[in-house]
Amino acid sequence: MHDLNDADPWDVRRVGSALEQLLTASVGDRRGFAPKVAEAIGEQEFQRVLDETAKTIGVFTAVEDSPDGLVVIGEDGRMLAWGKVDPDGTLSGLLLRPYRGTQQGASKTLGRVLILAVVAVALYQIWRCWNAVSASTWAASVLGLVTAYAFIEGLWCPAVMRWRVRRVIVAGLIASAASAYRLSSLPRGSDSAWAICWAAALIAVIAIVLAGRRYRWGTPLSEPLCFPLEGGGWIVAQGGGRLMNRHASVREQRGAIDLVRSHSQSRGRSGGDYGAFAGYPAYGARVCAPCDGLVVSAVDGMPDQPVGRIRYGPASGNHVSIDTGSETVHLAHLRLGTVIVAVGDRVAAGQPLGEIGNSGNTTEPHLHLHAERDGIGLDLSFEDVSGFLYRGRTVRVRHRQFPGDRTTETIRSREDEA
Repeated sequence: MHDLNDADPWDVRRVGSALEQLLTASVGDRRGFAPKVAEAIGEQEFQRVLDETAKTIGVFTAVEDSPDGLVVIGEDGRMLAWGKVDPDGTLSGLLLRPYRGTQQGASKTLGRVLILAVVAVALYQIWRCWNAVSASTWAASVLGLVTAYAFIEGLWCPAVMRWRVRRVIVAGLIASAASAYRLSSLPRGSDSAWAICWAAALIAVIAIVLAGRRYRWGTPLSEPLCFPLEGGGWIVAQGGGRLMNRHASVREQRGAIDLVRSHSQSRGRSGGDYGAFAGYPAYGARVCAPCDGLVVSAVDGMPDQPVGRIRYGPASGNHVSIDTGSETVHLAHLRLGTVIVAVGDRVAAGQPLGEIGNSGNTTEPHLHLHAERDGIGLDLSFEDVSGFLYRGRTVRVRHRQFPGDRTTETIRSREDEA
């Protein structure tokens, strides 16, 4: 486990001060304010990035903190920035990108509008079930309601919704089903056209859902992994094909999954505080190695993000990457201070690596897992999990005893003896 220095390398004021020194330095002096960055990416790329930054912002004005991260302000523009500072005050990590204002609020608003639209359709169809003037109108309303619910179940993830929300969804289905008693007193009617339209829409939604759930990229692992989490009730919050998995647009992550636990499991712990880590039972869960291999990347020390807000920085946060010899397996968003392996360690499947946290590009505690070979994302499979890993699926693993007392030193000693 990593010790944290008294001087926080991610302290906003220290990073801001180091950024100001770097961005106001002459070209010849830049390297002295970020020697490790220049060495890591190469002198030419280092100078190119800083030249592009100067071109974007114009004359440097200030570095300010914002909910989205540090913002470098100039007379002509702004850049989002992330940095890590060594004890001597120089930058040992640096990321920069153009800043055009927060997109998180707009994204949340769009998502809420879509949710409200689908819910409105469902409520309207329930109302029509109880006020139908004919059997065909009732049938059309039921098909419309089932279409809305198929959309919710197939393309969202009801399993991670709050239990009160899920109860409302179930209550809506019961309410519409109860209206069936009216059928015997209703005339046949002539609204069959609406029923046909809704039936076609339902078939289309089901086809899209099935295609997304059963999608394969055609690039399998060399051999199945071992599921990296203990216990049952793990929910695939992201997974499947393009319409179900937000990772699909990133080539090396196209087969990735995000694993969470149902918020309903935390009712006794959260005290109603949905925003606290205690309200997320995935937080602090032990993460074990899903394969044998060599640790090629291990990062710790990055703070957990506030729930619901992403500050700009390295997307994976605290993470571990394992090279199996055939592919590289990545496990991301680990908890601050819990990574117990280092680059160069040999690990075995089932060996503890760290704990689930909320570091990196994440809005709630979860484990991100993907495998890639030569920059191409692979289809995940686990030896102890059958079927497809699609959004909304609950993964239940047969009972296993993880080797909780195994350490990298123990494994090394066994290898030496062999």
